[in-house]
Amino acid sequence: MNEFKRGINDAKFINALNELYEDKSSFWHLMINDKELFIAIRNEYLNVYYKGQSICRLYYKNIIRGATHRKYLGINEPGYFYSENGKFLNEKSKIKTLSEISQLKENINKYVGEEKDLSYTEIINDEKCILDVEIAFVRNKVDKPVKKSDYEISSIDYLALEGTIKNSPTLVFYEAKHATNSEIRSREIPKVYEQIMRYKEALHTHENEIINSYKLVIKNFKSLHTLHHCNIADLKLIDFNFSIDFEPKLIIFATDQYKIDNKQLTKLSNLFGGNLVLK
Repeated sequence: MNEFKRGINDAKFINALNELYEDKSSFWHLMINDKELFIAIRNEYLNVYYKGQSICRLYYKNIIRGATHRKYLGINEPGYFYSENGKFLNEKSKIKTLSEISQLKENINKYVGEEKDLSYTEIINDEKCILDVEIAFVRNKVDKPVKKSDYEISSIDYLALEGTIKNSPTLVFYEAKHATNSEIRSREIPKVYEQIMRYKEALHTHENEIINSYKLVIKNFKSLHTLHHCNIADLKLIDFNFSIDFEPKLIIFATDQYKIDNKQLTKLSNLFGGNLVLK
């Protein structure tokens, strides 16, 4: 399996973002203070999400550079437009800067399904401490991979830091599904069970990498004044050793609106036990 990495080590990147933050009219200041956005730190870059869709990927090359999908910029074409310190370089872009957050949100809303919408509401819940979203684990299908099809990518929906200092903070991973999703329904073994088994394998394989990565991520959140995005109220948690819950949770939304028949519910309960959460 490929190494799992999260976090920004480049101090120049952190400093450049913090300089932008001092400008209250900058896109970065506006994004940090927008409670509907989620900032996810990757390996030496970050993504800013709205309702599960990436508004932009930000990285550092002597300046803060960004990439935003054209469809969120009002251009019905595949591919991305690029920005420098929030200003888009391509004149075709109907949105000129990343500061136009309300227009970006309006465009993104056209592409958000109910499953993503409901799970995102859970992510920005003030009572939860969400550290990351769309967490991808990459596994080699063959010994010497050379092309994209030689890799298997599994992406779990979000990660929460749960517990207290007294009860030992724990990294808990969640897979979110809508009640109508075919992956939770099957005459035999539902597809979601296979997904969860892959996640469990990845968590065991990458245990130390995951723990070290999210220690750095929390340090980054603190340096970037973005702790409120992951709702870490107790700053003492930052320096406390935490562990991984190796049993990912399956959370199913809209179960009241879209009933799951008793046989299917019993099957899911037998497979996941207390790791099944119905909303």
